[in-house]
Parts: sequence; structure tokens; C-alpha cells
Amino acid sequence: MAPPLHIIEPTLRDQAGHCNSFVRDLVEAEQDRSCRFHLWMHCKAEKMFDDHEAIVSHRYFHRRLRRFQSLQLYRRLIVSSQRFLITTSTNLDLILLDLATPGRIQNPGKIFCYVHWYRPTNLRFWFLRRMARRHPGLEIICPTEQVKAIFEQAGFERVHRAPYPCGARNLTSDVRPFRTLLYAGAARLEKGFDVIVDFVSVLKEEKSQLPITIQCSPNHHGEQRPKIQDQIRRLHQLSHPYLRLVEDTLDETEYHHQFAGALTLQPYQPKIFSDRISGITIDSLTAGSPLIVPRNTWLSQQVDRFEAGISLSDVRKPRELLRAVKQILADWTGYARRATLGGRQIASEHDSRQLLAILQNN
Repeated sequence: MAPPLHIIEPTLRDQAGHCNSFVRDLVEAEQDRSCRFHLWMHCKAEKMFDDHEAIVSHRYFHRRLRRFQSLQLYRRLIVSSQRFLITTSTNLDLILLDLATPGRIQNPGKIFCYVHWYRPTNLRFWFLRRMARRHPGLEIICPTEQVKAIFEQAGFERVHRAPYPCGARNLTSDVRPFRTLLYAGAARLEKGFDVIVDFVSVLKEEKSQLPITIQCSPNHHGEQRPKIQDQIRRLHQLSHPYLRLVEDTLDETEYHHQFAGALTLQPYQPKIFSDRISGITIDSLTAGSPLIVPRNTWLSQQVDRFEAGISLSDVRKPRELLRAVKQILADWTGYARRATLGGRQIASEHDSRQLLAILQNN
């Protein structure tokens, strides 16, 4: 029996969001059940993994105490020489690891940080170089070559690339007829929620009968920021007859069902998402859903290589978005077929066993 692996995801509370699928896909990739997982999550987490034979669930993190609790947990696991993975590692987690370590993280194969993206300011890069010198055994795992290069340049000795885990549970082989335009996932301004509201206004102005579904359910804290609340009020005031608002939190099955026959709209801010992966993009492709995304981003790299949608330099302009929508709908079968084929390739490339192999081979 392999030593247990502790998985730390403080925001994991229910089936909403991608942290749930990340953990599930990773654990299910370990098919021979030779490893037991300890899952540390939100104190009010649902019983999502309680019946899983390979997982011991720990409802631990309170929102207001999260930093202190992380520090204490890291220190406890380090002192007891446990293996652990921080699934959404931020700069703060690196600082807390440094504070929690009595000496140096010297031995590899113990502490793993999955860093989804990183913005290296001068101060942060100085800190990274310091961390690399002090903790040569720290394992950094990145989903893209751009993020990996940052940590290599800072001097970390053990930097790996493992694509964001993606299971094949929702993979489709069918080309589905067009059903709706779709904005899925968290309603955030950097993800163009305000652009989507303007887009609905344009649809109403042009008396368009295109159905559009907009997910604007609360975040994992059950909250919406004031600016998002203002935009949701705008949507209600528009009273567009072909708009469907999804304001309740969706479970995993309901979330993935949205993509069937959908044209996914991602008017994200290009600078912020230049090197960031998107679970929405992955979920769209594996469901055979064409996309409209910003140019010069990780999102556009996936869409362009499969010709599974359109990447726009002006994706945040509602009328440009509408022109791209009409272009895709004019050849819906072709775009949907290419998205379906691209989804199969994405599922293969993002096989969770790649991440699991890094965690087990150290």
C-alpha cells in the first residue's frame, strides 16, 4: 500500500465549480486503489466523497480562518512527513509553506503545488527565487508551458507540466443540433459578464429570437459581488423573452447538461487569460460545443487548432460577438463536428493519469 496523499482544496464545498471535478478525476485515475487519499475541504462541504472507498473526507476550512488553518495544516503535515497536494496553489500558499516549514523542504516527493496561473511582479519573482533556494525539494506542477517557465526561471529544481485533469465522463461522440447560446460558469467581470449583458441588450434591440442561457449562480461562498448583482438586475430589467437565467447553484450533472447543443460564449479579458487555462473551454469541447473566445489566449489556441469556433480580437464588443455567432450558426454542423473531434483529443491530452504519475513517481 502506497503512503496516503493529502489533497487540500479549501473552497471545495459542493459540486459547483471545477475543484470538485479536479479531485474526482484525479482520484478515479488511481484505478488499482493502492493509495488512500485524505481530502481537506470546506467545513460545510456536502457528502460528495463520503462513500468513496479511497477517500477520507475532512471538513476543515472556515472561510474567515482559512489562512491560519492552512498554516496549521501545512505545519502538521510537514512535521509528520506526510505527502500532500495543494490543488489550487497561490502566492499566499507558497508564503504559508515557507512559514510552516521548520527548516528546508529538502526531500522531493512530499509537497506538491499545482499552480494554475501566476503573475510574476518584481517582488513576487524575488520571493520565488528565495523559495527556490530555501526549498529545493518543493514540487511545482503547472498546466501550461508559460507558467512552468516562470518557476524554472526562478530556479526551482523540480517543475513539472501536467494538463488540468479532465475525465471522459461527459465526452460525447454525437453532433447535436443547435439549442442555445450559453454563458457558463462563474459570473465575473474579467470573464465578460458585463459584455454578455450588453450582448443580450443587442439581441433584444435587434428582435433576435436566438435563445440564450446565462449561468449566474452564486460562487462557492453563496455570494455575488455588488457589480455582478447590478448586472443581474440589468438582465431582469431587459425582460428579453428568449433569455433563460440560471440563478440557482447547479450540480455536476446539471452543469454539464448545459453544453449539449450550445454555442459557448467566452468574452474573457485577453490580458488576464493570455496564459490561463479554462475549464469552461475544456467542458465545451468535450461536449461538442463550439466556442467564441478572445484571440491570443490559451482558449484561442484550443479553438483554433481544432477549428471548433472563432477567436476574436474584439470579443468584448457585443456586435462583433453577434457577427461571430451568426457565422458559426451558418455552418453549425461543421463547427459542432470539429468541436466533438477536438473534445476527444482534449480528453486524451488532459488524462488525469499524467498528474497522478507525477504524484506517485517521486
